[in-house]
Amino acid sequence: MTKIKKIRFPLEMENGIMVRTLEELQEHFSLEKILMYISNGKLQIWLRDRYLDDIARALLELKQGDADYKNRVCNIFGVEYDEKFDVDLERVVERQRKLSLLKSCSDDERYIAYIDYMAFEQDDLDNLMKGSQQYIYVERDS
Repeated sequence: MTKIKKIRFPLEMENGIMVRTLEELQEHFSLEKILMYISNGKLQIWLRDRYLDDIARALLELKQGDADYKNRVCNIFGVEYDEKFDVDLERVVERQRKLSLLKSCSDDERYIAYIDYMAFEQDDLDNLMKGSQQYIYVERDS
């Protein structure tokens, strides 16, 4: 019987830095990226692949709506929370939603840079039109 070896994928932090260990994650910690990986489930897989089940469980016990949610996420990873690097959790979740929609209609990585200016639904278009974007990209059904 052959044993299937799991391929451990890295997580991408700011500036394209790829982290493969908990120590690298702590050194290059990006709260925004971590929140995104929590949102899409990749962080749980990454942690469990590295036998960091205690951290994975601690993250699952958190409630996203709690006032100190971001601070507690940082504490779980042993990283100091700094309010000047505060992240809009709703924006992170919304960005993840748009990335998922984009991947369902295109696998072209060039479009990811424009994800914040894309409208997939009427609400997206309404929100973008309130801003001062020069361009808005609209996904159309084929």
